Amino acid sequence: MNIDDMIETMQKEDIAYVYMPLRKDNTQWPWHPMHEQFYGTSYPVGLSCFSVFRKDALEYLLARRQEMGKLFAKGEISFWPNNEGFIPAEIERKGFKAATLSEFGDVSKFDWWPPTDEANIGLAGENCFLHPVLPEKKFLNSFIHHQKSIVDLINFRSETWKTLNKYPKRIVLPLFFRKLYARLSSSLIRRLRPEKDGKPWYYGATPAGANEKQTGQAHNA
Repeated sequence: MNIDDMIETMQKEDIAYVYMPLRKDNTQWPWHPMHEQFYGTSYPVGLSCFSVFRKDALEYLLARRQEMGKLFAKGEISFWPNNEGFIPAEIERKGFKAATLSEFGDVSKFDWWPPTDEANIGLAGENCFLHPVLPEKKFLNSFIHHQKSIVDLINFRSETWKTLNKYPKRIVLPLFFRKLYARLSSSLIRRLRPEKDGKPWYYGATPAGANEKQTGQAHNA
């Protein structure tokens, strides 16, 4: 699409931020509970794959991050806000006007997954946003890796395989068996290995976790 037209519309309508909101309810976002301390129970969440910012909005976000950085380093806030919640929530809190990508084009193929094969982008038409776009081998790797259902993955009559069968078996099968082995191995290890130390999965986004990760790294030594 013509990005100049998009910018012109933002200027005319006083829009400070354009983004893609999550398709599901915000409360289903895995990081939602950790952000309630900053934004309450109801706040916008969006993908940051492609966004457009007005200069003053971007400057405000930088100032807020710097402020949070100081509080996080002191341990005065217990969690480092994820960009998908931080950006749209801070924009809303400040009172900047936001718009969604869907107001400027087709977003039916814009999400964190599934990917679009780079060879097929011509089929998408005009005035659309595509994400992610990957070349053939990376596309197949992502497509297989992120399949939710292992049943669909091993069922050669599934919708998953309707897509995979469009590609040469010499490329698909090695990737398929490698990913299947990794998935089954990972599942078995998780079942057999006891919980390490009871730390939450988001531990690395807490002050203690961040300090623990950085201690001893070459650039901090």
